[in-house]
Amino acid sequence: MTPTISVIVPVYNAEEYLDKCINSILNQTYKDFELILVNDGSTDNSLKICNNYKIKDNRIKVIYKVNGGVSSARNIGIDKSTGEYILFIDADDFINTEFINNFVKESLSPELFKIHGYTNILLDNTKTLSQLSNKIYEKRDVLKIIEDGFLTSNGYPFSKLYSSKIIKEYNIKFDEGVKVCEDIIFNVNYIQHVNKILVEEYFDYQYVEHKNSAVRKLYYFKDDIYGFYQLKKAYKSIFPNLESNVINHSLGIFLLRTILGLYKLKYSKNERILNLKKISTEDINFTLKCTKGSIKYYMILLLKNRYYNLFDFLMKKIVK
Repeated sequence: MTPTISVIVPVYNAEEYLDKCINSILNQTYKDFELILVNDGSTDNSLKICNNYKIKDNRIKVIYKVNGGVSSARNIGIDKSTGEYILFIDADDFINTEFINNFVKESLSPELFKIHGYTNILLDNTKTLSQLSNKIYEKRDVLKIIEDGFLTSNGYPFSKLYSSKIIKEYNIKFDEGVKVCEDIIFNVNYIQHVNKILVEEYFDYQYVEHKNSAVRKLYYFKDDIYGFYQLKKAYKSIFPNLESNVINHSLGIFLLRTILGLYKLKYSKNERILNLKKISTEDINFTLKCTKGSIKYYMILLLKNRYYNLFDFLMKKIVK
């Protein structure tokens, strides 16, 4: 019998958190789901833990693959899923018992995209709630959806209910070449095929920050700049002229982060300047817009005017 929900969990070296994550899923009040654990080449006991749970519960599928990153793990999970709807959960997070039920207890439709909030558990165990309120958006309101942050600051794939039919029919995938913001790109591509977005004030997803969380990682310039161009391409598919201030700000912040990464990772001066020269004036303008009124604005202005050596000298002094 085909389940209503497929829960996809990419797993990589998560033995410390995996029991809590899996148990929170199996303890849901709503039972009509399959759990797909995608072991992404873990070198710890993650695969063993997954297989132990599979023996106990026939709703569980365990998929083993060579390590390829979270996007490839999610994509394989999608391919192997049989449910009508898909939920993504990270292996180091957990969910409250009503998490799935709160998505399915009212009307479901492939054309309806449901977005819930989450509880952010910080390193000091402080808890904060993601900022959202109950709202309904029509497809024509897509700019407003982005402006309200549901595809940027709230752009994670978790705490969102996706239609398997839409994902598979339109071949929507996580870009496996993108190391950061792959979830935002996925969501931008997805919302083009739904008719309505329902935002609800539920905070059952427990997003746990760790010292090695993705939000704290730095990536190499080639990875970051590729992600920037893919994000820009996704935005352009909806807004060819990139006319939204929020989109401009999103791209500007992303590029600023990419530039800062050149100075936080071990690049030589020649490598830094060579990479800076690859950034077009058009793209630098995004960062100028989002830094206006700050010292960063004047720094980026140097970059726009191609004062590479002066920019590099000052950045080395500022960035620690």
